[in-house]
Amino acid sequence: MKQLKQGLLVAFEGIDGSGKSTVCRRVYEALTAQGYSVVLTKEPGGTELGQSIRTLVQRPSTPLDPLAEFLLFAADRAQHMQKLIKPALAAKKIVLCDRMADSSVAYQGYGRGLDVAMINKVNDWALAGVKPELTLYLEVSPTLAQERIAARHAQTKKELSAFDAEQTAFFARVAQGYSLMYQHRPDVCFVDAQMSEQECFETAYAHMLSLVEALHE
Repeated sequence: MKQLKQGLLVAFEGIDGSGKSTVCRRVYEALTAQGYSVVLTKEPGGTELGQSIRTLVQRPSTPLDPLAEFLLFAADRAQHMQKLIKPALAAKKIVLCDRMADSSVAYQGYGRGLDVAMINKVNDWALAGVKPELTLYLEVSPTLAQERIAARHAQTKKELSAFDAEQTAFFARVAQGYSLMYQHRPDVCFVDAQMSEQECFETAYAHMLSLVEALHE
């Protein structure tokens, strides 16, 4: 098993339909095949509590107030950090996380209209001072993202989540939020998610490898 000098946390971000979950999984598979110790996780849902919260926010039995929705994500984030991410980093593992705190800024802040400064403050508290070394942002137009969601739904016939069912205007606000948040962030690498899945994976993996190799013992 290849060993790193320290743990490495990488987040994958993007609007629904960007393909980030698929790319995150493929990067995990590629790194694992190379002999690295890698943890693949997600927000919400990386812990047992997170799975319950994921069900609440994606398929709520009653409409959620935006503030209540964000606080559920924050609760998941705190549990996730303490029970999974911090122990994995302490063991010098690579942690690949499908969504992290930036998602709440984009979705509940810019998308739902909550106070971004307050979201950031609560996120900082929930993360206990730990932030990703790298964020891979899969950037795609809201129109194409919704086309992909519709195609996936037609193929799987699964019930749409509360977020998948949102309108284009909502995703446009979320995408704009990501753009504003990331315009001066040196820790963020953009991946053109309008490319093919293979091209997105290769781009993301190249960014990952350069960081992983720098930390290799």
